[in-house]
Amino acid sequence: MKIKNYQIFFVLLILAPLQCFDFIPYWSIFLYCILLTLRVYITFHQFIILPIMWIASFYILKEYNFRLQPESAVCILNFMIMAKLLQKSNNYKTFYSLGFLWIGTFALFNTNLYYLFYLILFLLLVLNIMPHKASNKFKFSGIDVNKKTVFTIIKALPLILLLFFIFPRFYGFFPSVNNQSVGQIGYTTEINNSSFSNLSTSGKTAFFAEIEKTIDPGQLYWRGRVLTQTDGYNWSSTPGSINKNPIYFNNNSNTIDYKMKYEQSFAGDIILLDSPIKINNVNLRYYKEGQYHSFKTYQKKKKAILSAKSILNSSLQQKKIIQKKYLQLPKFIPKSVKQIAENIKAETPSQLLLNFKKYLKREGYVYTLSPGVMRVMNDFITNKKGYCTHFASLLGIILRMNKIPTRLISGFQGGKYNELGKYYIINSNDAHAWVEYYYNKSWKRVDPTEYVSPFRIVQGGDAFLTQTPIELEQNVISQNLNYIKKYINNLNYKLALFMDNFDRNTQNEIAKKFKLSLRNFYLIGSVLFFMIMIIFFKFRNKKQRFSNKIDYYFYKFSKKCYKKGLHIQSYETPRKIEEKLIKNNFPDNYLIFIREYSLRRYGPNKETRKLKEIINQI
Repeated sequence: MKIKNYQIFFVLLILAPLQCFDFIPYWSIFLYCILLTLRVYITFHQFIILPIMWIASFYILKEYNFRLQPESAVCILNFMIMAKLLQKSNNYKTFYSLGFLWIGTFALFNTNLYYLFYLILFLLLVLNIMPHKASNKFKFSGIDVNKKTVFTIIKALPLILLLFFIFPRFYGFFPSVNNQSVGQIGYTTEINNSSFSNLSTSGKTAFFAEIEKTIDPGQLYWRGRVLTQTDGYNWSSTPGSINKNPIYFNNNSNTIDYKMKYEQSFAGDIILLDSPIKINNVNLRYYKEGQYHSFKTYQKKKKAILSAKSILNSSLQQKKIIQKKYLQLPKFIPKSVKQIAENIKAETPSQLLLNFKKYLKREGYVYTLSPGVMRVMNDFITNKKGYCTHFASLLGIILRMNKIPTRLISGFQGGKYNELGKYYIINSNDAHAWVEYYYNKSWKRVDPTEYVSPFRIVQGGDAFLTQTPIELEQNVISQNLNYIKKYINNLNYKLALFMDNFDRNTQNEIAKKFKLSLRNFYLIGSVLFFMIMIIFFKFRNKKQRFSNKIDYYFYKFSKKCYKKGLHIQSYETPRKIEEKLIKNNFPDNYLIFIREYSLRRYGPNKETRKLKEIINQI
């Protein structure tokens, strides 16, 4: 059985949602793929399609708390497109138009090279089948398209570019990567050890950080939310003051400037390299929680691009804190926890931490993402298996039981450096939690995960969990492949940076170069767009009045004859027209045209190139 055009077409459409797992619900992607796969073999009646689309649209809105935002709007729009694609239609051109709209809407989620390659593949294959009926057999023998199709695409490019530059950018226009699925590793605004028995790895990109040089992996801590409230196992945050109890730094020599591009939204938290001094520039409205030395934004759903300054390997000096807040403990503490605290008790925090490290090693604690069900702290102590939040929680409780003010930090640790682009890429797998304790009027960082799994800190979360080697192999082929991968990733990052960074501020800068306000920039751009659209469709409709090019060139021929004083009626035969041309002494070119027209109008040869050449000579 030979493959048909429409089968190739629908298979190509399936590839678009498969590249959006990071952005929209999994079930909607599977539904798209299942329905399009079925459409390859069968068509659907509208009484079946409409209920499916209505129910799916309802659950999409429910997924996003009944808010119409880029993710939910695109999903609903694509369900509407699919409702038309699933029906039987003899107008194959409608299918192709809907197909381009389909992949265009998913392009909102994918501002990267990989989706661009897919668009090119889609374009090449569709150009090969577009001039033919959708039911025809597909036979790929190179790109063989008529000039009309190519010119249509070329004429559409100015419209696409104009739309990109003048289309108003709203805040939160570009969707962000979904932060975390149930039971999947990723950034979290609270530590809830009771909920998850196992965590699966996630390759989702969290953010990029442009830094001129590499940093010691042990200092690659990306600070997020501060957690102060605990029930003895789980931890949550409490609001901190904005301007009270300022932070000072004990070391200003190791400062570093960097730029960041977020791919996820972090529930209002701004993730920065620890310890951050200030934010230099950001496309978000934000404020600083001085007591916690953390930054938060008023907008919780936005891809952020910012520049900041941090100090590496610096303890945070704070003259005064609310002791009660950082010594809070639950009323009930398990006997097993009390016993650990008693056995490792020490006079100084440094000695206490050393005793805690010896205890973990002596008892054989293991770092793993699959520790099993552990509802309470006593389960973790008995099981002796867990991930970063379990070890951080236990150490935090032990420190507080020894009257040492303590808090937990949720953020990221690690990252892969791209030497070509000079940036770190931090994935969801790099999500991490650690401890800060207060001693001698300063906050000091301690990471208990390093006690049981030092390679997790040295390699970073993503490299450690996916077993990626730290250094390149000496094999020449491996080095070349790794270089090519980094080169493609760098191009991909630069493209995404340009696409996502082209916002209202960028448009405003372009408008100022032409001495225009942003409002007039949008107004003039809209006028230009509609003028081009009118010209485009007027020229297109002029050609579409004729069923084929043969009739179109005859129409042009009759207009040339009319200018010379000869009126040709539509019902006249070519033979009759030729007699009139001879009678009125018309040049030979006119006679040649009408004879060639007769051959193509009533004969098997429908080639119009010869007619076009003659018309241009007349």
